[in-house]
Amino acid sequence: MPRKALTSVSPVDGRYSRHTEPLVEFFSEYALFKYRVRIEIEYLIQLASEGLKGVEPLKEQEQNKLRSLYENFTLQDAEQIKTIERTTNHDVKAVEYFVKEQLEKFEAAVEEMEKGLKPLLSADRKEMEAALDPLERARVHIALANSVSTLYASE
Repeated sequence: MPRKALTSVSPVDGRYSRHTEPLVEFFSEYALFKYRVRIEIEYLIQLASEGLKGVEPLKEQEQNKLRSLYENFTLQDAEQIKTIERTTNHDVKAVEYFVKEQLEKFEAAVEEMEKGLKPLLSADRKEMEAALDPLERARVHIALANSVSTLYASE
């Protein structure tokens, strides 16, 4: 991944960057945005599967399309969120707008889905996210990756 402001881990990125490069995927602002997009999408999928009035459960194909937003998350996506953040002055709101823009590309029922995203903007969620320190986020990511690879390996 190219070295940019969004991928900086700390001042150690300078002289010792060759040693910290693997950490960019877990400890950068890019990684934080990717995790936030993942949280938004998985929450949305869960809400849709709860059988809420007026919200149809998402088909597997639709769920896969949504998950592709974080599975294929790029530095360009993070830069887009950063651009939105300059207008909103709120990083979580910028992620919400990014997801909305992506949903519009999928021609989904954006208004219904937006309703499901709004509860995620509460301070409670930010506090929960802050409680997960970078090492714990890395552990969670590695555990998820191992679980997913185990599932796919057994098919």
